[in-house]
Amino acid sequence: MRSKTILTTVFALCLLTGVATAGSLDGKTFTVMIDDPTVEEPYEDTLIFEDGKFRSVACDEYGFDWAPYTTQPMAGGIVRFEVTAESEEEGTNHWVGKVANDGIKGEFTWTKEGQEPIEYSFEGAIAEEEAADEEMSTDGP
Repeated sequence: MRSKTILTTVFALCLLTGVATAGSLDGKTFTVMIDDPTVEEPYEDTLIFEDGKFRSVACDEYGFDWAPYTTQPMAGGIVRFEVTAESEEEGTNHWVGKVANDGIKGEFTWTKEGQEPIEYSFEGAIAEEEAADEEMSTDGP
């Protein structure tokens, strides 16, 4: 009985402290604008969460592939996510962001040997196609 009480207490503490988990954003795709300090105008990107992994479409051409992500639930239904994507040639991109309702916002740092880290910010919303699909699925047959 005592071990059951301890397990229940540990589980409750994990829920209260928001232990990081994987996959809670699976199936979501966001269209974002990236604020790049090395160029004048922000540019568009697509961020995809699928099967516990994350992908930035704009980073594909630099060899960054799907990377595992973790999430942490926060107050008000906000989900914090974190991921580090790697490229053999271009180093790492470390992403940290928050998803609330249909919006997403955060920053990432590109680190590459031989150069200073570059910090970017991003903000956007659920991709229009996905939003339309969700709307249709709630409308009924």
